[in-house]
Amino acid sequence: MRKLQFALFDEDCACKLYHLLIGKNVSDKNTPERSPDSEGDLSNRLEALDTALSSHRKAEPSSHGKADEGPQNNVGLVFRMSGELVAGGIAGAAVGWLIDAGLGTKPWAFLIFLLLGIATGFINLIRVARNYQSRQFGEDQRDNHENT
Repeated sequence: MRKLQFALFDEDCACKLYHLLIGKNVSDKNTPERSPDSEGDLSNRLEALDTALSSHRKAEPSSHGKADEGPQNNVGLVFRMSGELVAGGIAGAAVGWLIDAGLGTKPWAFLIFLLLGIATGFINLIRVARNYQSRQFGEDQRDNHENT
């Protein structure tokens, strides 16, 4: 028979949570299942579960909710930054090509708008990097780095 396991908790904690929810100890295989006696018993078990979960969360601080930790998020940032640069260049080249096709000024509008698109891409790179820096280091530390 498979053991009850949770992905976020170890086996001992999972047994305690199961006991609090169901009212039966996992290790007691010979005891018959208990039916809930009343709503008061269920609410007491739910309060005990809430207390156990809150103490477990306080004991082990998790990194959930921190957006910029780990190499996967850094890879995503690199792809976003390269996408900003490439998208700016492609959009500028497309606009320049359309203007050249309409006005017959080949290749001048294409070159001008290509350079403007690349410049826009670099501006977006700077914006993304500043947002990342402010989230990573906080506003106070970023201001200190700018003053030095």
